[in-house]
Amino acid sequence: MPILGNFLDQYRAKSTRSMYMSAWVKFLSLLYGARLKGASPETLDPWVAKYVNDLRNGRRDLAADLEALDGSCRSRKTSLGYQSAIRSLLAREGLSLPPEGARRATRSARQPAPPVDGEALTPDRILRLMEHLDTRGRAILFVLVSSGARPGEVLSLRLGDLDLDARPARFRVRDERTGAVRIAFLSREAVGAIRVYLIVRDRFLASALSRGGTGDTGRLFPLGTRAFGEVWARALAKARLDRPGAATGRSGLTPRSSRRFFAAQMGMVLPEPVVRALMGRTPCYPYTGEELEQAYLQGERAVTLHTSRRGERVSRKIADLERLVGALQERVGEQERELGELRKVVGENPERGR
Repeated sequence: MPILGNFLDQYRAKSTRSMYMSAWVKFLSLLYGARLKGASPETLDPWVAKYVNDLRNGRRDLAADLEALDGSCRSRKTSLGYQSAIRSLLAREGLSLPPEGARRATRSARQPAPPVDGEALTPDRILRLMEHLDTRGRAILFVLVSSGARPGEVLSLRLGDLDLDARPARFRVRDERTGAVRIAFLSREAVGAIRVYLIVRDRFLASALSRGGTGDTGRLFPLGTRAFGEVWARALAKARLDRPGAATGRSGLTPRSSRRFFAAQMGMVLPEPVVRALMGRTPCYPYTGEELEQAYLQGERAVTLHTSRRGERVSRKIADLERLVGALQERVGEQERELGELRKVVGENPERGR
């Protein structure tokens, strides 16, 4: 009976299954020196069965193996996720760490995190990035900094999750692991950027399809996390914000920096528990939906970028562009109607058309 396949089938989220597969590939490759990269669950299953059998017969030490896995991971977060994948499957097989082994594995996973450079997004830096992003990139960045949502949550956003006419505007965020839904809010300028993007969204969809990308037309942004990371890196370079930090040797400004920006800006206006609830860091149940709406409206100005002179110019350009595109669409519609009437006349009287 397939051990790994049955284990993975209990998880609905594709990202969870993928992460657990990666954990077992890395774990087994590390312990047995096998080349298992890209292997299917069916290929891995005999190796998983071998490891389970080795544990039961005392030929392997789970705590020591988990410490080795931890040492091969680049980050604490990855280590914790991979260890969870290994221990969850083994628990289904009736195998678990003894108390002393659990303490060893826990200590291993709690090694100090690598240093983080102190760079942070500021309104000025965000506006400099905006100058080097296209319509889609600007809309994504506006959503990130005004909602405090995670980049993955924003990039998986669907059109049906948006409510741009509410005040404040909002969108639904679904947790793929639990199925829970929370509400994130948008500033007025983010709504304006989204509306401008929606005018030309079909062009981005066509471009994504031509490159073999997503064919899911229900997604607001046809862009994956890795692809947006590349777009972000190019914009950082063009804005000359990609200077490596002293601690890590790479830029501390990542798409997730937008969450730190939101937390810092909103934290100047709202209590920390409310900010955490708005960001989805803690459950929202201590607060009603109306309380969170009012809190966001109170702090909206703190995450509004167009308060500087440069921002006001950008805001006016966006508004002018939206009006111009609307007028052009009306003109095209009128011309299409006139053309339709001409075709109708010619069809009824071919001699007149000649």
